[in-house]
Amino acid sequence: MLRYGLRRHLQRHLSRGEHRAGMCGRYIAPSAAVSIRRAPGGAAHYTGLAVCGNLAVCPVCGPKIRHGRGREIARAAHAHQQAGGGLLFVTLTAPHDRSMSLDDCWDLIRLAFGEVMRGRHRATLRDRFGVRGFVRATEVTHGRAGWHVHQHLLLFVDEPWADLGRVTELWRWIHERWARRIVAHGGRPPSLARGVQVIPCREDNTALAAYLASVNGGIAAEVTREDGKSARAPGSRTPMQVLADHADHEDPADWQVWKEWVQGSFGRRLIEWSSGLRAALLGTEDGPTDEDLVAEAEAAETVVDVARDAWALLIGVGADVRVLDAITEGGAPGLADALRRWGLPVWLDRRGRGGLPVLRLIRGGTAHARRE
Repeated sequence: MLRYGLRRHLQRHLSRGEHRAGMCGRYIAPSAAVSIRRAPGGAAHYTGLAVCGNLAVCPVCGPKIRHGRGREIARAAHAHQQAGGGLLFVTLTAPHDRSMSLDDCWDLIRLAFGEVMRGRHRATLRDRFGVRGFVRATEVTHGRAGWHVHQHLLLFVDEPWADLGRVTELWRWIHERWARRIVAHGGRPPSLARGVQVIPCREDNTALAAYLASVNGGIAAEVTREDGKSARAPGSRTPMQVLADHADHEDPADWQVWKEWVQGSFGRRLIEWSSGLRAALLGTEDGPTDEDLVAEAEAAETVVDVARDAWALLIGVGADVRVLDAITEGGAPGLADALRRWGLPVWLDRRGRGGLPVLRLIRGGTAHARRE
């Protein structure tokens, strides 16, 4: 339940109206009812709540969106390879330091990328190297040298590449133009070792697609694992890892870094398809919205329904995350035991629809649970 705990921590520290994630999962959606669902052997989660659908900031919505985008990318990659095409994984980065704000770093990378990938350069990539399109993901980390923004690209080429000389030729072509545009916009020249990387992909790219969609702290990021463990490069953290560290230690410096991420990521596109590629491979240019992906039904069954007044109590005393923990550990019987320990004025009515228990408020009861 780490993600739900991080969302609650975020909401406690955001000022009213500061970000829509501050209201995510707190109110019942129009014409909906709250239920708790759980996949076999998995973690419990709520349905029927109004959500923010924010990819960059929300610890709960973000992973769901990234998971959905990863599935889309994997489907497109499979369709392209089945038709005889190939794939290349490309990373673009540039030197940075603590004097650069997040906006400075992001704008530098964005401007340089746009100039390398459009106009006559785009035509050369198509005609000389057989590039039919790309999916781009922007990854952002923060460390001792400040903000680091880099681009990951999945290039869709007309055939699989097995010739190392051709890979080297593309690497040289991209690096020359990438370095030139970075310097033109005030940056320092990217290194030969790390400025540009080009890697031919294997046939099964499911894991690669998931990684491409998961940068900045999604399904594949350690911070969102249910065991709460965190593995990271020394001195470098994703924004979600910064938030998790603030939840652990309440260091004001971590909150300042997080706030810059919230402000700097506003309006930015973290995952983007080149024009026409999605329609060519998946049949439509317009895929599901972020909100659609958050609302997609998971392979889970309803364990407990929650009455509206009982939900208001859970939110009011900050017990909503603990309820999920109890159901994840012991199902409905585990929740019943936990409710008795907590002293909450709610009970499990086992006469609900289809025999499902319903969490109901005890009329006239008094909440003794500690407010979190």
